[in-house]
Amino acid sequence: MGGNFSSSRSGGYTGRNGSAGGGSTYDRSYGSNISLDRGHANESRTGHVTYSGNNNKNGMGHAIDGTAKFGHPHRGLIGPSIVGKVIGGNVIGLVHGGWRTGYFGYGVGWQDSFFCYPFYIFDPWMAPCYCSPWYYYPCLPAYIAAPQVIIVEQSPNTNWQGEDHEWTPGTPDSTNPVLDDSIQDLVQAFEADDHKAIDRVTPHSGNVAIYADGKYSYSLKANDFYDTYLDGIESTKTDRYEVLDVKASKDGTSARVTTKHVYNDPWGNRTYIYHSYFMVKEGDEYVIREFGTSDNQTGY
Repeated sequence: MGGNFSSSRSGGYTGRNGSAGGGSTYDRSYGSNISLDRGHANESRTGHVTYSGNNNKNGMGHAIDGTAKFGHPHRGLIGPSIVGKVIGGNVIGLVHGGWRTGYFGYGVGWQDSFFCYPFYIFDPWMAPCYCSPWYYYPCLPAYIAAPQVIIVEQSPNTNWQGEDHEWTPGTPDSTNPVLDDSIQDLVQAFEADDHKAIDRVTPHSGNVAIYADGKYSYSLKANDFYDTYLDGIESTKTDRYEVLDVKASKDGTSARVTTKHVYNDPWGNRTYIYHSYFMVKEGDEYVIREFGTSDNQTGY
């Protein structure tokens, strides 16, 4: 059921899958700024990461307002007929003509090619694209190249029904320890940068449906989703990852999970974005088959 699960969060957690491993990118890269030349290309499932140019607006010598909120992401194909003609060459701000442009990295040395996913579009007039799962995050790229996107005719699992499930990881009271540990992996992924946890909850085949504000946008191949998900984990300064609500199907084969990602933005502001998951039991784990982001809980 929904509620405050902070007492069950990841600190010192050891469950069916073992203890957490790794260290956060916050500590390894951003805290000291000594590792900003290290990218995630060697961790990519989709190929080598090489971007020409740099769209990091941090360090351009211009003040950028970090308090302005972005509009809701567009859910369809973005092309010339949508964005219109862009006037002006050197766009410094994060919003231009009502559209997000570039990103504002935590450090001045961050480069586009340091991201894990090799198919981002940084400005909507560069090429046909769709809004990325991370549109609400100023430190992450806002668009994905259109050829990487898959559109299905009907939103997956629209008529799914489930019942409240109390998330109790690592305790003998759990009614579904496999689900509880898989949800714990979501927490471990963001709070501890646990790559074993990330690998367990992200599928290696098939597609993952992407949602914006509770509505279906498109689907990504499993490897494309892994790389974008890794960027969301590695390239944000997570403070905590809260599990707000869990619902499970009666037969125990699937679940819906709502979480709250509390993080520090590049200007040092504590903020949060809601995440929604549809997880399916495949083998000995539950894996992500739907993922959505929103700046509010409406529709979740």
